[in-house]
This record gives sequence, structure tokens and C-alpha cells, in this order.
Amino acid sequence: MNENNRVSPGRVKHILIGLGLIIFFMGMAAPPGVSPEERLVKPEWVMPKHYPKGFHGWGRIGYISEDEIAINDISFPLSPYIEYNTPEWANTTKEDFFPGKMVGYLLNSANEIISLWLIEMK
Repeated sequence: MNENNRVSPGRVKHILIGLGLIIFFMGMAAPPGVSPEERLVKPEWVMPKHYPKGFHGWGRIGYISEDEIAINDISFPLSPYIEYNTPEWANTTKEDFFPGKMVGYLLNSANEIISLWLIEMK
């Protein structure tokens, strides 16, 4: 092999360090996958033991019908199999859920609310 075509060990080291830095910064720029558990938010309220660790969102009910609800002025479809939960009762009736009430909610993959959780801030 011709000596002019040789790559010095110092040059190889610099190339490898440069490639490593490029890979590192590309990894920092790419957002990691976010699991549904990591997207949960929790209001500053001590929740009862039967409540989830957090909610996909929470806020005040603007209106509620048989198949739709508005929370913080955002409309969501309600799952046909929705569950209603209060601090006292798990899987109760809808009667405690009306405009002005603070609630947390969980969504399914179709962005339908599958459970509502009454939040009582004191």
C-alpha cells in the first residue's frame, strides 16, 4: 500500500469522535416515544385510593350530554361504556357530573372519554 493513502491513527480517532458526537446530538434531537402512562397529569389534590395515578386531562365541565362532554371548552366524545367515579364511589351514576364540576378524565385510543373522575379541591 502506498504511504500517501494511509490514514494516521490520530485522524481515525478524530473521525470516530466526530461520528460519535453526530449520533449523540441526533439522539438528543429525536423525541423519545411517550407511553400513555407518561402523559398523565395530576391535579394538586390528594386523590382517593381507587383513583388512577393521573389523568389524560382535567378541568371544568362546560356541558355534558349522553354522548359528548366539553371540558375547559374542548369537546370530547363519550365512550358508550363510560364509567363515572366520585371520591366516595367507584363506577357510580352520572348524576354528580354537571356543568361547573371539576373532573379528570381518561381516554381510549379513539380519544373517547372512557372514565370521568370527580375532583373535589378543598
